[in-house]
Amino acid sequence: MRISLTSLLLVWIMSCSAQIEKGSIAAGGNIGLSSQKDPNQSIFKFSLAPDVLFFAAKNFALGPKVGYALSTRKPKATTTTDLTQDFFIGPNLRYYFKLSDNVYAFMGASVFYATGKYKQLQSTSNLSQVYYGVSWEAGPGLSIFPAKNISVEIAPQYRGSYITDAIKNSTGTIGTPTSTTTHGFFLEIGFRYFFRKTAKV
Repeated sequence: MRISLTSLLLVWIMSCSAQIEKGSIAAGGNIGLSSQKDPNQSIFKFSLAPDVLFFAAKNFALGPKVGYALSTRKPKATTTTDLTQDFFIGPNLRYYFKLSDNVYAFMGASVFYATGKYKQLQSTSNLSQVYYGVSWEAGPGLSIFPAKNISVEIAPQYRGSYITDAIKNSTGTIGTPTSTTTHGFFLEIGFRYFFRKTAKV
Protein backbone atom coordinates (compact mmCIF):
# COMPACT_ATOMS: atom_id res chain seq x y z
CA MET A 1 0.00 0.00 0.00
CA ARG A 2 1.34 3.43 -0.94
CA ILE A 3 0.53 6.43 1.27
CA SER A 4 1.17 9.99 0.05
CA LEU A 5 2.80 12.45 2.56
CA THR A 6 3.96 16.11 2.30
CA SER A 7 6.93 18.09 3.52
CA LEU A 8 5.19 21.49 3.74
CA LEU A 9 5.88 23.90 6.59
CA LEU A 10 2.86 23.94 8.89
CA VAL A 11 2.63 27.74 9.05
CA TRP A 12 2.32 27.93 5.26
CA ILE A 13 -0.37 25.26 5.18
CA MET A 14 -2.48 27.11 7.72
CA SER A 15 -2.30 30.40 5.80
CA CYS A 16 -2.85 29.26 2.22
CA SER A 17 -5.66 28.23 -0.07
CA ALA A 18 -5.61 25.82 -2.99
CA GLN A 19 -5.08 27.37 -6.41
CA ILE A 20 -4.59 25.69 -9.79
CA GLU A 21 -3.00 28.86 -11.16
CA LYS A 22 0.38 30.46 -11.79
CA GLY A 23 2.41 30.90 -8.60
CA SER A 24 0.82 28.04 -6.66
CA ILE A 25 2.89 25.23 -5.17
CA ALA A 26 1.79 21.64 -4.46
CA ALA A 27 3.85 19.23 -2.38
CA GLY A 28 3.38 15.54 -1.80
CA GLY A 29 5.13 12.23 -2.17
CA ASN A 30 4.97 8.53 -1.47
CA ILE A 31 6.17 6.46 1.44
CA GLY A 32 6.00 2.69 1.67
CA LEU A 33 6.78 0.23 4.45
CA SER A 34 6.28 -3.51 4.48
CA SER A 35 7.51 -6.60 6.31
CA GLN A 36 7.02 -10.20 5.27
CA LYS A 37 7.99 -13.53 6.82
CA ASP A 38 7.57 -17.10 5.67
CA PRO A 39 9.25 -20.42 6.58
CA ASN A 40 12.14 -19.73 4.17
CA GLN A 41 12.92 -16.04 4.53
CA SER A 42 12.10 -12.62 5.96
CA ILE A 43 11.80 -9.50 3.78
CA PHE A 44 11.69 -5.83 4.78
CA LYS A 45 11.03 -2.95 2.36
CA PHE A 46 11.05 0.85 2.79
CA SER A 47 10.60 3.54 0.14
CA LEU A 48 10.33 7.34 0.15
CA ALA A 49 9.62 9.59 -2.87
CA PRO A 50 8.83 13.27 -2.14
CA ASP A 51 8.00 15.76 -4.90
CA VAL A 52 7.11 19.45 -5.32
CA LEU A 53 5.09 20.95 -8.18
CA PHE A 54 5.47 24.63 -9.16
CA PHE A 55 2.68 26.10 -11.30
CA ALA A 56 4.49 27.97 -14.09
CA ALA A 57 1.14 28.81 -15.68
CA LYS A 58 -2.52 28.24 -14.94
CA ASN A 59 -3.21 24.48 -14.85
CA PHE A 60 0.43 23.61 -15.79
CA ALA A 61 2.91 22.48 -13.13
CA LEU A 62 6.41 21.05 -13.11
CA GLY A 63 9.01 20.23 -10.49
CA PRO A 64 11.53 17.72 -9.17
CA LYS A 65 10.81 14.25 -7.82
CA VAL A 66 13.33 12.10 -5.99
CA GLY A 67 13.10 8.64 -4.51
CA TYR A 68 14.97 6.20 -2.32
CA ALA A 69 14.18 2.56 -1.60
CA LEU A 70 15.81 0.00 0.66
CA SER A 71 15.00 -3.68 0.96
CA THR A 72 16.55 -6.53 2.93
CA ARG A 73 16.04 -10.24 2.44
CA LYS A 74 17.33 -12.79 4.95
CA PRO A 75 17.03 -16.47 3.97
CA LYS A 76 16.63 -18.80 6.96
CA ALA A 77 19.19 -21.25 5.53
CA THR A 78 22.10 -18.74 5.47
CA THR A 79 23.80 -16.25 7.78
CA THR A 80 23.92 -13.47 5.16
CA THR A 81 21.41 -10.72 4.38
CA ASP A 82 20.68 -9.47 0.87
CA LEU A 83 20.66 -5.66 0.83
CA THR A 84 19.29 -3.65 -2.12
CA GLN A 85 19.31 0.16 -2.33
CA ASP A 86 17.73 2.21 -5.13
CA PHE A 87 17.73 5.95 -5.94
CA PHE A 88 16.06 8.00 -8.68
CA ILE A 89 15.69 11.69 -9.56
CA GLY A 90 14.03 13.56 -12.42
CA PRO A 91 11.43 16.10 -13.59
CA ASN A 92 7.70 15.69 -13.01
CA LEU A 93 5.12 17.40 -15.29
CA ARG A 94 1.35 17.84 -14.96
CA TYR A 95 -1.49 19.58 -16.76
CA TYR A 96 -4.85 19.99 -14.99
CA PHE A 97 -8.36 20.14 -16.46
CA LYS A 98 -11.16 21.63 -14.37
CA LEU A 99 -14.25 19.40 -14.12
CA SER A 100 -15.97 21.30 -11.28
CA ASP A 101 -15.04 23.67 -8.44
CA ASN A 102 -13.53 20.83 -6.41
CA VAL A 103 -12.69 18.16 -9.01
CA TYR A 104 -9.82 18.30 -11.51
CA ALA A 105 -8.49 15.74 -13.98
CA PHE A 106 -4.81 15.80 -14.93
CA MET A 107 -2.28 14.25 -17.27
CA GLY A 108 1.18 13.60 -15.84
CA ALA A 109 4.57 12.41 -17.06
CA SER A 110 7.97 11.86 -15.41
CA VAL A 111 11.42 10.72 -16.55
CA PHE A 112 14.07 9.65 -14.03
CA TYR A 113 17.73 8.76 -13.82
CA ALA A 114 17.87 5.60 -11.71
CA THR A 115 20.75 3.86 -9.97
CA GLY A 116 21.08 1.15 -7.34
CA LYS A 117 23.24 -1.47 -5.67
CA TYR A 118 22.85 -5.03 -4.42
CA LYS A 119 25.20 -6.67 -1.90
CA GLN A 120 25.26 -9.58 0.55
CA LEU A 121 25.97 -8.40 4.09
CA GLN A 122 28.14 -10.53 6.39
CA SER A 123 29.81 -11.95 3.26
CA THR A 124 33.60 -12.06 2.89
CA SER A 125 33.26 -11.35 -0.86
CA ASN A 126 33.84 -7.85 -2.23
CA LEU A 127 31.39 -8.50 -5.05
CA SER A 128 28.32 -6.33 -5.51
CA GLN A 129 25.83 -5.77 -8.30
CA VAL A 130 25.28 -2.21 -9.46
CA TYR A 131 22.85 -0.80 -12.01
CA TYR A 132 22.01 2.47 -13.73
CA GLY A 133 19.56 3.62 -16.38
CA VAL A 134 16.36 5.53 -16.99
CA SER A 135 12.77 4.98 -15.91
CA TRP A 136 9.56 6.74 -16.81
CA GLU A 137 5.89 6.92 -15.92
CA ALA A 138 2.87 8.61 -17.49
CA GLY A 139 -0.89 8.59 -17.25
CA PRO A 140 -4.11 10.36 -16.28
CA GLY A 141 -5.37 11.12 -12.80
CA LEU A 142 -8.17 12.66 -10.77
CA SER A 143 -7.77 15.25 -7.98
CA ILE A 144 -10.73 15.71 -5.61
CA PHE A 145 -10.57 18.64 -3.16
CA PRO A 146 -12.40 17.95 0.14
CA ALA A 147 -10.79 21.20 1.38
CA LYS A 148 -9.28 24.19 -0.42
CA ASN A 149 -5.67 23.18 0.14
CA ILE A 150 -5.98 19.37 0.16
CA SER A 151 -6.57 17.01 -2.73
CA VAL A 152 -7.18 13.28 -2.83
CA GLU A 153 -5.53 11.78 -5.92
CA ILE A 154 -6.31 8.65 -7.93
CA ALA A 155 -3.90 7.99 -10.79
CA PRO A 156 -3.56 4.87 -12.99
CA GLN A 157 -0.02 5.04 -14.41
CA TYR A 158 2.12 3.28 -16.98
CA ARG A 159 5.73 2.73 -15.84
CA GLY A 160 8.81 1.46 -17.68
CA SER A 161 12.57 1.30 -17.32
CA TYR A 162 15.75 0.56 -19.26
CA ILE A 163 18.44 -0.64 -16.87
CA THR A 164 22.04 -1.79 -17.30
CA ASP A 165 23.61 -3.85 -14.49
CA ALA A 166 27.04 -5.35 -13.83
CA ILE A 167 28.99 -7.25 -11.17
CA LYS A 168 31.71 -5.18 -9.50
CA ASN A 169 34.52 -5.75 -6.99
CA SER A 170 36.95 -3.34 -5.34
CA THR A 171 39.01 -3.04 -8.55
CA GLY A 172 36.24 -2.51 -11.09
CA THR A 173 33.66 -4.24 -13.24
CA ILE A 174 33.76 -8.01 -13.74
CA GLY A 175 32.03 -9.68 -16.65
CA THR A 176 29.85 -8.16 -19.35
CA PRO A 177 27.13 -5.63 -18.37
CA THR A 178 23.59 -6.63 -19.37
CA SER A 179 20.59 -4.43 -20.15
CA THR A 180 16.90 -5.12 -19.56
CA THR A 181 13.65 -3.31 -20.32
CA THR A 182 10.58 -3.59 -18.07
CA HIS A 183 7.12 -2.01 -18.17
CA GLY A 184 3.70 -2.31 -16.57
CA PHE A 185 0.71 -0.53 -15.02
CA PHE A 186 0.06 0.50 -11.42
CA LEU A 187 -2.56 2.48 -9.47
CA GLU A 188 -1.47 5.29 -7.14
CA ILE A 189 -3.78 6.76 -4.49
CA GLY A 190 -2.71 9.59 -2.19
CA PHE A 191 -3.00 13.14 -0.91
CA ARG A 192 -1.45 16.48 -1.88
CA TYR A 193 -1.27 19.94 -0.28
CA PHE A 194 -1.62 23.15 -2.33
CA PHE A 195 -0.44 26.54 -1.14
CA ARG A 196 0.89 29.94 -2.19
CA LYS A 197 3.98 31.66 -0.82
CA THR A 198 2.53 35.10 -1.33
CA ALA A 199 -0.97 36.50 -1.16
CA LYS A 200 -2.90 36.84 -4.42
CA VAL A 201 -2.82 40.39 -5.79
